[in-house]
Amino acid sequence: MTNKGILYIAVNSHNHFNEAIESAKSVLSHNNINITIITDQDYRPVDNLQYKQVHPVVHHPLKDKCRLMSESPYDKTLFLDTDTKILGDISPIFDYLEEHDIVVANAPDVDRSKDRLSKDFLIDYKIPNIYNTGVLGFRNNDKINKFFNMWWDRFKEIPNSKVNTGHGDQIYFNKLLNDKDVDTSFLNIKVVDNKKYNARGAIMPFLIEDDLDRDIIIYHGHRDINDFYGQKVK
Repeated sequence: MTNKGILYIAVNSHNHFNEAIESAKSVLSHNNINITIITDQDYRPVDNLQYKQVHPVVHHPLKDKCRLMSESPYDKTLFLDTDTKILGDISPIFDYLEEHDIVVANAPDVDRSKDRLSKDFLIDYKIPNIYNTGVLGFRNNDKINKFFNMWWDRFKEIPNSKVNTGHGDQIYFNKLLNDKDVDTSFLNIKVVDNKKYNARGAIMPFLIEDDLDRDIIIYHGHRDINDFYGQKVK
């Protein structure tokens, strides 16, 4: 098994596969590292990536993200959602995995009933104990395999019709970690700065306003990051 690498999961979606390719290119522009894409797509537009072919499946793509995470070929993995762009050196995440089982960043606390450029939209840059699963570092060990199985067991029973981006793998990831009746204390968790390692599109105007955008290593959002410049928080 290779020591470390980046993992993407792009199934049931031609668009997500193309996004993964573009994200992988941004990784390679700043880092020399192995990259694997788990996919059911059958074309290979970039030669220096590794592709793990899976058969077309009937699960919701967010379910497959959860189900296939444990199939990473690496000892230390950085999983990235396909709508990410890497702007710098990601090696610190792998350094954290020397002593931690999993590396996560908090989800931002925003009020989506408000205008996205309103000062009232951003409540706080992070929600304590609630994490975004679009950027996830993890080791390949028994503790992670146990946790991933627990995560999948919770999520797999949800009907596909009820799964969407607002009710998906991330909900059940956080429910598991915050359930007082379930012991997840066996995990050694490292929480990293979401303003640096998982800068969601929702908070980009505020990061720019607060002059924090220069520190971003991982941008996470479908919108082109350059589109946020020139906007003003009102």
